[in-house]
Amino acid sequence: MRKINLENWSRKEHFLNFLEFEDPFFNICVSVNVTNLKEFTKENEVSFFIVSFYGVLKAVNQIEEFRYRIKDEEVIVYEKIRGGCTILRSDKTFGFACFDYHENLSDFEKHAKEEIEIVKNGRSLDANFGEDDMIHVSLLPWISFNSIQHPRRLGIQDSVPKFGLGKIYQKGDEFYIPLSVSCHHALMDGLHVSEFIQKYEKFCADF
Repeated sequence: MRKINLENWSRKEHFLNFLEFEDPFFNICVSVNVTNLKEFTKENEVSFFIVSFYGVLKAVNQIEEFRYRIKDEEVIVYEKIRGGCTILRSDKTFGFACFDYHENLSDFEKHAKEEIEIVKNGRSLDANFGEDDMIHVSLLPWISFNSIQHPRRLGIQDSVPKFGLGKIYQKGDEFYIPLSVSCHHALMDGLHVSEFIQKYEKFCADF
């Protein structure tokens, strides 16, 4: 973890401007072609959710702006970001799971499966969601959405990017998934979200 020198930072004016907003988050929703990824997970009998989540986390860790966080009106950069997400339980409630990032997909899959089972068999809601070296991901496998709004507690210093993954839908011979990205405008712009989306699209296509 290191601090950004605000005086020498090219985003200083943008940072100070958006820091004053009551709700400085902006949201972008797109549909991502997951045809190759879906076929890979089917042929290899692995979880589409786990592999697609890994792709989100991998892209996030490759882009410095997604690792920025605000602490006491300063900007810090984490070297590695974890992923927090919602896991549905048998009683139709959910718990929060927290996945460490592993460069190797097999290592990530093993860790994710263990964490999912712990959350499914537990009753606690908490999973380090008070910490900010992570992203928050909401899973909506029942809905192919065109827009989404994440619940946020205004009045507290929240700079954690928030993502949404929706229901896979078919268009012709190809399959798509809705993807939502919500970010703090003091830390990044649409350009950085576009970079993330391009990396995620490439990840899904390269299988």
